[in-house]
Amino acid sequence: MKKFSISYMIGVVLYFSSLSVYAQSTDWQYWLSAQIQKHPDMIAAREQLLGNNAKADAIEQPLYNPELSSELERNGKQNNYQLGIRQTIDWWDRREVSRLKSGYIRNASEALYQQQVLQATAEAMATLVEWRAAKNVAAIAKNNTSSFKLNSNWCKNDSG
Repeated sequence: MKKFSISYMIGVVLYFSSLSVYAQSTDWQYWLSAQIQKHPDMIAAREQLLGNNAKADAIEQPLYNPELSSELERNGKQNNYQLGIRQTIDWWDRREVSRLKSGYIRNASEALYQQQVLQATAEAMATLVEWRAAKNVAAIAKNNTSSFKLNSNWCKNDSG
C-alpha cells in the first residue's frame, strides 16, 4: 500500500508539473514583455509615440474655423438683431492634405515604436541565449573536470 501511494504521488506531481510547463511558458512571455515595457528606453519610446499622436491630432484640426458674429441694436422700441456666420472656403483641399499627413505621422510613429520594442526584445532574447549557453558550457566544464579527476585517480591506482 505504501508503494502504491508513493508512486501515485509521483505520478500526480509529474502530471501537474507537465501541465504547468505551458503556463510557465506563457507566464515567461508576459514577464519578458512586462520587463521590456518597464525599461526606461521603452517608456521614452511610448511617450514619443503619444507625443507624435498629439502632434497628428493638432495637424488634423480644421484650418478655417467658422466665425460667428451677433449684434443686437435697440433704437427706441425697435430691436434689431443681426446674426452672421463667416467661413473661409478651402479651395485647395488643404484639410484633406493635413488629414493624410496626420495619418502618415501616426503610422510612422507606431511603426517606430514597434521596431524599438522588437529590437529590445531581440536584444533581451540574445542576451538570455548567451547566458544559457555560458551556463551550459560551465556545467559541461564542471562535469568534464570531475570526469578528468576520476580518470586521473583511476590512472594513479592502475599504475601504482
